[in-house]
Amino acid sequence: MEPVPAGGGRNRSRTTPLGIGKGEIVALSSETRLEFYLADMGVMANGSVSAALYPSYPPKDLVRTMESAGACAAFVEDPKMLGTLRRARVRHWILLTGRAEGALALDDLRESDERRCSSTRLDGAAILGTGPLRPASYTSLPAPPESPRWRW
Repeated sequence: MEPVPAGGGRNRSRTTPLGIGKGEIVALSSETRLEFYLADMGVMANGSVSAALYPSYPPKDLVRTMESAGACAAFVEDPKMLGTLRRARVRHWILLTGRAEGALALDDLRESDERRCSSTRLDGAAILGTGPLRPASYTSLPAPPESPRWRW
């Protein structure tokens, strides 16, 4: 995994301490809120691929999409959404709100990051870092049952 560039700041990719590397897929399932966008930008700044999953879709479609995409981690709204998606085989679950067994709370990632970083800037450069940004994402259209795992 490539290191986060200097100047990454407090809100640089919070996925780095989890060992999520460049090109790996991270699912995001949440209502529209600030933390969703910060997580999305952090995933892309890390060189990973964000996959937005609409919470209004049927749970079986969300799980199938996560698995067919090969998501290694997922940011989810709260413990209720975690319970809905828990069947998906994902290495890391991160809750935007609340706490649950087997999931990391967003606040825990923030505290870990603050201990590692001396910068506390909250501007766009702090969120994105100073290195080249190659955003990549795709929508949560469920994969057809017969389709092979998406390749990147």
